Amino acid sequence: MFKQIEDKIRDNKKRALSALALGIIADVVLLSGIFSVQADRAAVYFLPVGQGDSELIVLQGGAKVLVDGGPPGGAVLDSLGTILGPRDRYIDAVILTHPQLDHYGGLIDVLRRYDVGIFIGNGMTTGVAAYGDLLQALKARNVRQVELSSGDSILSGDNKLSVVWPNAAAVQSGDLNLAAMVMEYSGGGMKALFTSDIDSGTEAAFLPALSGTVNVLKVAHHGSKYSSSPGFLAAARPQVAVVEVGKNSYGHPAPETLARLADIGALVLRTDEDGLIKISALGNILAVSKLSY
Repeated sequence: MFKQIEDKIRDNKKRALSALALGIIADVVLLSGIFSVQADRAAVYFLPVGQGDSELIVLQGGAKVLVDGGPPGGAVLDSLGTILGPRDRYIDAVILTHPQLDHYGGLIDVLRRYDVGIFIGNGMTTGVAAYGDLLQALKARNVRQVELSSGDSILSGDNKLSVVWPNAAAVQSGDLNLAAMVMEYSGGGMKALFTSDIDSGTEAAFLPALSGTVNVLKVAHHGSKYSSSPGFLAAARPQVAVVEVGKNSYGHPAPETLARLADIGALVLRTDEDGLIKISALGNILAVSKLSY
């Protein structure tokens, strides 16, 4: 996977990187207590890191991609330890969707505990001291850094993680949320969309780049009422929608957003209520496991 990255960057071309059933809702099976990594099956984990975002994608074949790390405090390490166990200390790629503390704070702890193959960002930085700590940790561990934007993709076997946002104008705007990286994952019979902290305007901007409906949606901006617009949800039509949220003063998730998700028939899960969430595909059925704390 990483040789592909280096070759593409060197040539200055488009970059490419390489159980107990509780019930059935539509095409979704709810399971409990299944958190082991299976190399022959792709899975997406949503980590309960409080008011922040963190997801682990385990590709078919076993490669691991961590998207964001939540705020500081070690919660991301607790979940990674549950998923990977005490001996697995390698993560193939870490992606930071945008440099806000509730997305990168926990990555400092991750870099101190895990070996990381490559670090991927959208090219934006911030002058906050904690972000300097992240850059220092990357340098100390000699982790290569790569910037991706709309049109780039990560390829590994039959797995594809496509960057559908941001474009150059969004990055140049300097607005961290506007330029947050949005990615569409397909592999192992599953399609998942990771929307970071975008708003409804950004949803409309990248909608033409989507390949169609998705199975799983990481609900944007902790369920903000300014995201997950009716038009966007009607196009994406996720079977399962996951809200990553913790105790907050912003009213997240907004009742309006939860109502819109219910209107399209999505099964809504929340990390503050359902804990660590794992979603994988069993043929045409999604298998959902959750471990409440």
